[in-house]
Amino acid sequence: MKICMFSIGDIYGKQTGGIKRFKELYFYLKKAGHDVKLYCATDIEILKKNGITEAESVKTDGRYKGFLRIPSYVIYKNNQEIYKKISNEKYDCVISFDVPSTIGLCLKGIPNIYYFVRQDLIQYRKIQYENMNMKPLKKNILLIAGWIMEGICVRKSYKIVSQCKYDLNQIKIRHIFCKWMIKKKSIIQINNINPSWIKKCENTIDRSQCSFDVIFVGNFDDSRKGYQLFIDAVQLLKERGTKLKIVMLGGGKYLDVCIQKYRDILFTGFVNNVGDYISQSRLMVVPSYADSCPNTIMEALQVGIPVIGADSSGIPEILTNAEWRFALTPESLADKIQNILISENYAACMNEQKKRADELTFDWGQAIENILCEQRLVY
Repeated sequence: MKICMFSIGDIYGKQTGGIKRFKELYFYLKKAGHDVKLYCATDIEILKKNGITEAESVKTDGRYKGFLRIPSYVIYKNNQEIYKKISNEKYDCVISFDVPSTIGLCLKGIPNIYYFVRQDLIQYRKIQYENMNMKPLKKNILLIAGWIMEGICVRKSYKIVSQCKYDLNQIKIRHIFCKWMIKKKSIIQINNINPSWIKKCENTIDRSQCSFDVIFVGNFDDSRKGYQLFIDAVQLLKERGTKLKIVMLGGGKYLDVCIQKYRDILFTGFVNNVGDYISQSRLMVVPSYADSCPNTIMEALQVGIPVIGADSSGIPEILTNAEWRFALTPESLADKIQNILISENYAACMNEQKKRADELTFDWGQAIENILCEQRLVY
């Protein structure tokens, strides 16, 4: 197949879960023998150094000043020639992750767009704007703009590929008048626990000898990943007399405040060797208020340590046992941590989650390739 992969992100910049999945898919499709051309914000020379020659750079610099700043519109205006090239090439598949990358393709009427939904756009942005203390009028206008752009992507794309039922249901609720269309063109393909970037773990570590009792992997830019909820639960456990070795991975604007305020917690900032920290931890906690299909859960399952997550968004679709989830309160999280770390409960959780890990061990790139080839992979 002749395939275009389009992203307004720098795929060799900050390595988010979405960027990692995008690269995973690109290299799989190339290896599978497809004719794939990449468009992204990464400098051409950097792409060449990483073995990517069939590529062009997307212009993402420049922002409008004033009351509203909508980067997607700026990017759309700056890349008219790129969109024209994509349109003229007549690709069998045009793959794009999320609304900001997809909206320009849709506005130009480019056919065969596979719109990959990697987040609950409106809920994510709502949390972000609230943390910014944005004025209500501006926040509502931006949320409406996001809703309109999402609606255009839903209508104009050829297929909608979602990683969880939750995200798809939220889109159906927001765009009720085209619910039938969404249902007709949508495919759900959950992530796997064994993408190429996750280091294989042989599970030889004695969990009683781990460096850390509990690990959090997220960011400190806003409240979405639940860093403060986790810290509050840790402080509650401390008040109960439960002393734990805690490590929190990730960077963000609120990190320095946390470092100064909570001296009993190890904050690493942003690190590339996340797997090494996970391997040296007894339990992972994922306290997200909104999270579609967290790769952190997948990493914990792959490494073989118990993981508990918030009973929200797409997390229940991965952690299917209610015993592995908690309500979004410090009390519920603290109770769950205490319960899991009791020896007999810990061993039982580890054994049960190994079964879930086996279910989520498959070739994700091949699953997506089957979707692109219209061969539905039943999961």
